[in-house]
Amino acid sequence: ESKFCAESLTRQHKISFSNVDMYSSFYRAKSGGKCSKLDPAWQGVVTSATFPITQGTAIQLSCEDNDNINVGDTEVTCFKMIWYTYNTAPQCIPPGECVMPGPPRTWQYIEPADPGVTFPVPAGSVLELTCKRSLELIGDSAITCHNGNHYIFNDKPYCAQSLGWR
Repeated sequence: ESKFCAESLTRQHKISFSNVDMYSSFYRAKSGGKCSKLDPAWQGVVTSATFPITQGTAIQLSCEDNDNINVGDTEVTCFKMIWYTYNTAPQCIPPGECVMPGPPRTWQYIEPADPGVTFPVPAGSVLELTCKRSLELIGDSAITCHNGNHYIFNDKPYCAQSLGWR
């Protein structure tokens, strides 16, 4: 089962070598590094990899508690010490009540199909979705509450203008 998040995380760290001269002292000083452990800020995130990890090695991550979901990257690449390259910081979220899905702009026209749904809803609640203003729902028509604004789904739902020729 794929698990994704409707909320984008703002704490992002990505290290890029695209603007680094391969012969510069900066590059030589950083090459050959090893990672000694996971970033302590990633509470509840674990790996089966054995430390130290060689620079450039990708490792798989998961949540220590299987009831939690990782709303960030599930694979990171060792840079040096406790620094890794990734797009979205790994973060394990425990189950809890959920609020109305949002805030991504693509979710602004989504609403529960049942107008009687009141928020917050408990973890595990499945919400059937529809679109406002005669728009067409693309992606999953149901999402499962995990916690806060974090919902589980396979194909991100969004609303689009109907082309009418389907």
